[in-house]
Amino acid sequence: AIVAAAPGAPVHVLLDDEEAEHLPGCNLAVRRRALEGIGGFRAQYRAAGDDVDVCWRLRAAGGRLRYVPGAMVWHHRRYQTRAYLRQQAGYGYAEALLMKDHPRRFGMLGGARWTGGIYGDQSGGEIESGDIFHGPQGLGLFQGIYQTGPRCWADWLGGLAWVALAAGLLVCGQAAAALGVFVFSWLLALCRARSLPPAPFRLTLRERLTRLALCWLQPMVREGARLRGMVETGAFPGGWPEWDTAWPAPCDHRRALPAGELHLWSESGPRRGRFLREYAALAASQHDAVRVDDGWQSFDVELQPDAHFSPAVITTEEYHGRGRCLLRVRLLWRASSAAWLVLAAVLLACAVTPGIKPLLFLCCAHFGFRQHEAWQRVKTVMGRIRAAPGGREAE
Repeated sequence: AIVAAAPGAPVHVLLDDEEAEHLPGCNLAVRRRALEGIGGFRAQYRAAGDDVDVCWRLRAAGGRLRYVPGAMVWHHRRYQTRAYLRQQAGYGYAEALLMKDHPRRFGMLGGARWTGGIYGDQSGGEIESGDIFHGPQGLGLFQGIYQTGPRCWADWLGGLAWVALAAGLLVCGQAAAALGVFVFSWLLALCRARSLPPAPFRLTLRERLTRLALCWLQPMVREGARLRGMVETGAFPGGWPEWDTAWPAPCDHRRALPAGELHLWSESGPRRGRFLREYAALAASQHDAVRVDDGWQSFDVELQPDAHFSPAVITTEEYHGRGRCLLRVRLLWRASSAAWLVLAAVLLACAVTPGIKPLLFLCCAHFGFRQHEAWQRVKTVMGRIRAAPGGREAE
């Protein structure tokens, strides 16, 4: 029964609450027409990996995987530790076969790269950092926070690397250092064991130690089988994959400075959508790069997003009944970490060397020009909307 609490079991990978990137084969149902459209299952996947290959090919062909929590098949886990380790070795070898067919879906460390979130070997602890998905213009339903960091940093440090390092130190006569590496590898296994979800039953001391041993052995067995498969099949990872657009890039966490606000009163319904469309169209007509909020950002439209210092607008609309609305438009200046470092360096240089104060004056003049240019864009679009029936600038 301890195998049920060990890591490495099949799990589903979700893009959102309904769409999946991967579904385990034990709980997977595929329409016959869709399966025939991709050529069916591939014969080389005899032990494992067939479900991953089918899911990836179905999505590449334009298909979508629906996640239905209630559609469940009871799937028995391995009853013995030896059978569990054989299963993990089969998973590792299957990863090498998948790497041969889908090299770009594997990172340089050899592990598969997923776009969605992996549900399974993780605890439900507090989220240390993350991003809120609020939907474009803040209109997304069921807004939630998503953790962006790795689920357990020990996963990146386990495996055969520590065994190879300890063996190398022993060969070089550094027994004490080799022992330290060996102990550290067990500490990493302990960290991984603590990150697993609680077992559905109370574990005895012997069972806890057995699970700890499996946390130490599982990555080595799986990685060893994967390396053996890579040598036999000639597979090699293709680097970082091209992420699917179904999972937007998280927020870049730039610092935003508010630079003023304008209001627009309307007597004939909302104007927010029209303002944002015309603002983006005006910027594009002036050959400025435009970035629209994908649901993760703290702005609605950003101009020149690749610059270290870029203008953006964020809007909201108040409803006052009978079709009357007040549109609020706030101008933001989003600065990267490099821009803040440059600004701090300029201010420090001006404080230490008064002779270069003209440099600060030039920076302020440049910012003032860009501020005026950004406000003119906003006022131009507001003027167009105000000229339409029912729209006028608020006092």
